[in-house]
Amino acid sequence: MSSAIKSEQLSHNTLRIEIARQVIGRKRQELGDHLFAGACYGSVAHNAAMTNSDVELVILTDDTIPAKEEQFFEQGIMVECDMLPATRMLSAAQGVTSRWGIQADQYLYHLVIWDPDDFFPRLWAAANDLSTQDFATAQQQCWWWVYEVRCKMHNALLADNRPRIAHHGWEFAYAAAMHIALYERKPYESDRTLWQDVSARGYGMKELVEVITAGSPEKIPAAVDNVWEHIKTWGTPRE
Repeated sequence: MSSAIKSEQLSHNTLRIEIARQVIGRKRQELGDHLFAGACYGSVAHNAAMTNSDVELVILTDDTIPAKEEQFFEQGIMVECDMLPATRMLSAAQGVTSRWGIQADQYLYHLVIWDPDDFFPRLWAAANDLSTQDFATAQQQCWWWVYEVRCKMHNALLADNRPRIAHHGWEFAYAAAMHIALYERKPYESDRTLWQDVSARGYGMKELVEVITAGSPEKIPAAVDNVWEHIKTWGTPRE
């Protein structure tokens, strides 16, 4: 990444962090002692905001405040504000789903704005303390997802439907990426970094992403099947 791009991202991040502070400051006034903590997640937390990046906030409260999602503009920039009880956030952080590879970052990485009782370190610890069985169960669920999408892609091939081949090729690539994350127990930073990250992990993913990106539907089935040969035994259901 060039120094110019890094400098631009720093400028975008600085503005968005200031917006986050302002919004969380207002929430503190509105909620008083019901508010436990507030932080940024997503691109701002990773110091990677760009021109069109929004501000993603999580506002943690006690159990008397109902969960709520808000979207609004602040200084012309979109803000996504997720307000929910801290107990619910902690419980969610301890779960493993088939999409854990993308979902985990919202529990593992934050730019903390206000946290007087050190809630976020406890959240990070919980998100890193996941059971082997939970991963195994999620891997089995993900196997069915990967299998189903591969079948849809091959049906599209039989129908000579090139748009559907490309569509299901991307679907398969995404499902396979989630399968890989579960197998390695290593999540991705975000959708923004997903394809670069998974391409570097192997399993034929680099070739699959390149073929789909190049708009070569005739090459997608072979690339899909190559990835499938690498990952098909992970979480295989019992007969």
